[in-house]
Amino acid sequence: MGRIAEFTDENIINAGLSLQKNNKPVSPFSIRNKIGGGSSERIKEVWNIYLKAQPELMESDDIAVELPTEIQENLDRNIKHAINNIENITANNFKVAQEIAEKRVSSTINEYKVKVDDFEESEQQASIALENCDLKITKLNDELDLEKQRNEELVAENAKLEGVLSSTNDSVAKLEIKSVELNILILEHGKLIGKYELLEHQMKKTN
Repeated sequence: MGRIAEFTDENIINAGLSLQKNNKPVSPFSIRNKIGGGSSERIKEVWNIYLKAQPELMESDDIAVELPTEIQENLDRNIKHAINNIENITANNFKVAQEIAEKRVSSTINEYKVKVDDFEESEQQASIALENCDLKITKLNDELDLEKQRNEELVAENAKLEGVLSSTNDSVAKLEIKSVELNILILEHGKLIGKYELLEHQMKKTN
């Protein structure tokens, strides 16, 4: 009794089609890796029979040249190894690029943090300066209000003094008039005294 195939023809064909769909090279070795085992010779046979039944697939570059099994397996291993190397190189390059990017981002963040800290400090100092200005303005406004009040008091006092001065000027004017009248009276009084003395002297001569 012959050995029963570990994988069916359908398994092999589906694995090959899946590789084609994902744009990966199809070979007995790659199909064997896809299905997880089996005979490379049998896989090759099943796949070639399928390809011959599909003329349009025979024109594909993947099947243009049929290599011996051992060479094809070595080629597939080399391809897989090259792919792994490319993936490793890509991963390492990505890691290095990521580290560089992280350093640049970290450096940029630190620079902006310093700028933000400086801005916050400047803003705080400006806020303190504005508060001091507000206090000075309030103080000056209070002083201005006090000066206005004093000015109003001085204006009132000045008006009062002007009234007193006007009244005093009126009194002085009246006193000046009285002084003139007094001088006239004194002059007339002197004349009268003179006349009286003259008359008295004449009377003494007559007697």
